[in-house]
Amino acid sequence: VNEVLTGGIVSLDPTDASLQPWNANNVGQQPINTNCGARVTDILTQGDTAFVTAEGDPPGCYEGTYSAAIADGTINWNASCLGASQALAIANDVLYKGSHQHDCAFTEGGAFGGFVGGIGREVFLHRYLVAQDLRDGSFAHWYPNTNATSVGNTTSVGPQAMASDGREIVVGGDFTRVNGTNQAGLARF
Repeated sequence: VNEVLTGGIVSLDPTDASLQPWNANNVGQQPINTNCGARVTDILTQGDTAFVTAEGDPPGCYEGTYSAAIADGTINWNASCLGASQALAIANDVLYKGSHQHDCAFTEGGAFGGFVGGIGREVFLHRYLVAQDLRDGSFAHWYPNTNATSVGNTTSVGPQAMASDGREIVVGGDFTRVNGTNQAGLARF
């Protein structure tokens, strides 16, 4: 950006487009693989805080969610679960995420016991919908799930878009089932 090499997200002064500090880029957001092509997929703001999520290539790149101060990108919390994340929404002071999250071993405390739904890397149960506390990133007790479908050669990821009116969330994506019931592409919670 402005001919400066930077990682995934920048903060620009709205008056002259000069780069501003974004400290989150300097704290090692790639917990496993240092040869990453991670990219930010969604950013939400509430008050003076930004909530950021990403997806990455190859496997092991940063795909989690973090909270940072808008003023300079100082991280408030970081949930570095693996499994590409696509969308964020906020309702009732909870952050909702659409992803195919499966490995939280690198998140402090190992959310969901490290590997979501499995022992070791042989068994993956993807959590396509999760909820996190806005204050500390801890996972809330909200466990609906979708499936993921693929069309042609595209990768299936499940939920890809989210919106909220502050009380409810709407989820859209490449799924055909929600909580084991037929529900294609759009669901409201």
